[in-house]
Amino acid sequence: MWRDEAFLHFRRSILATHRNSFHAGYFISWDKKKRRATPLENGWKYRIYQIFVLFCILVVLPTLCLNWGNLIALAFSREGADVVEVWFASLGIVYLLIGIQFMWNFVWPEGPKKFVNVYESLLNLEKKLQGMIPTQVFTSRRDVINSTTTRNISMVLTAFFFAFDYLVPWFCFVVAFSSHNPITFVVTSTNLVPENYQFLSRIVCGLILALVGTFVASVISIGILIVMYGVVTLYLWTLFLVPTTEFGISFDTGVKIYRSLRVMTVIQFDLARDFVILLMHHFYAVVWATMAIYCVMIQVIVTNKVTPFSMILCVTMVFVAGSVEWFAIVFVAKGTTLSKEFILEGGRNHGRNKYRKRVLRSLLPNFINLEFVSFAETMREGIEMGYFANFMERVTHNTISLLLARK
Repeated sequence: MWRDEAFLHFRRSILATHRNSFHAGYFISWDKKKRRATPLENGWKYRIYQIFVLFCILVVLPTLCLNWGNLIALAFSREGADVVEVWFASLGIVYLLIGIQFMWNFVWPEGPKKFVNVYESLLNLEKKLQGMIPTQVFTSRRDVINSTTTRNISMVLTAFFFAFDYLVPWFCFVVAFSSHNPITFVVTSTNLVPENYQFLSRIVCGLILALVGTFVASVISIGILIVMYGVVTLYLWTLFLVPTTEFGISFDTGVKIYRSLRVMTVIQFDLARDFVILLMHHFYAVVWATMAIYCVMIQVIVTNKVTPFSMILCVTMVFVAGSVEWFAIVFVAKGTTLSKEFILEGGRNHGRNKYRKRVLRSLLPNFINLEFVSFAETMREGIEMGYFANFMERVTHNTISLLLARK
């Protein structure tokens, strides 16, 4: 139901990894003739990607941590440190940590292979589910859904990936060639380069940070895409099933589709567990949004100077964090609610048939579990809307606590 757009987003995200690495190193190639992705297991392109990930872990991340430590030490000294400098240093560390956890999953040949297989299985699943339903029934019901829900989902996801493809790389280039570049600060402050080559070192350090930032953005984007596609597939197809007595869908067909979606949720959870970072979306989203709001509040209250660049960056950060939580919690919760409604409607319509009644009692709510810690109640009831309220409450509470703790 969202298959065509998911295919276009998949191709776009793969080509974005090629573009952001200057076609030097990547982990998935795109076959234009066959119109499908090919995971790389060897070759120079894949080796360069592996070297790039190790460079980020062994060189870039320690450099960012060293710069952050120097700024923290300076903040507690008499001279003091600029709040914006400390904020940019903290932002860089969190951003790179998120990217490394995504990139590390593709360092081993099994990672890209499993990723491509899961994504293609989702595309084939939608095609198989569509084949179970008569064409007239599918078309009439799909037109109703596409007129509202699908259009809104497509608009939000397009804006989300537009931010990753264009806004984030632009931010990375601006920061890389500004005074906030942590690599440049470490190189110049430690006198690793003679003064005659300071300008050249700034250019080289800026290019390194820009390349790292843009490529990390493309890898994060492709990692988030597969989870969002699973969430959208579950929601739209469950919405399709809810009118159990209308549109000519038989009981057996409805149950088959429902159980196929159940298998899809298990596969999605297994992939999210491999990434690890996807199960920690709540923690990173809270940290991400809190940092953005705190930076704006500090500039407004303390310095009375809000630069356009920092404002756009903070708004983008809040938008990305809110979008991730919205899809990881709200859409999953909506899918859970719809699956419960499907079971209840089926019980009302087929409760007198003992066999069908037993089948319906064996069904549990469908949901994609993206939580790091799960409880028995979650497995029985699914994800609820209260999880998103916890996200907003924690961001607000943490921001207020940081502002009150500031001297």
